[in-house]
Amino acid sequence: MLENLSEQIRNCYEHAEFCARKAAEQSDPLLKRDYLELEQRWLTLARSYDLSERAQRFYRRGSALSEQVAQAVQRMTV
Repeated sequence: MLENLSEQIRNCYEHAEFCARKAAEQSDPLLKRDYLELEQRWLTLARSYDLSERAQRFYRRGSALSEQVAQAVQRMTV
C-alpha cells in the first residue's frame, strides 16, 4: 500500500505509526494521550495530502478532457 503513496503521505503514516508505538509504551496516561493525539494529527495530515493529490489529478484529467473537447469542436467547425 505505501509504495503507491507520495513521499509526504508515507512520511505522515510513518510518524503516526511511531506515535502509536510510543503511546503503547507509556504508563503515564497524559503522555499516552499526547502520543495518541499526535498520531491522529499525523493521520489527518496524511488524509489532507491525499485529498490534495486526488484533487490535482482530477483537475488535470478535467483540463485534458476540456482540451480534447475544444479540439474536437474546432475540427467540426473547420
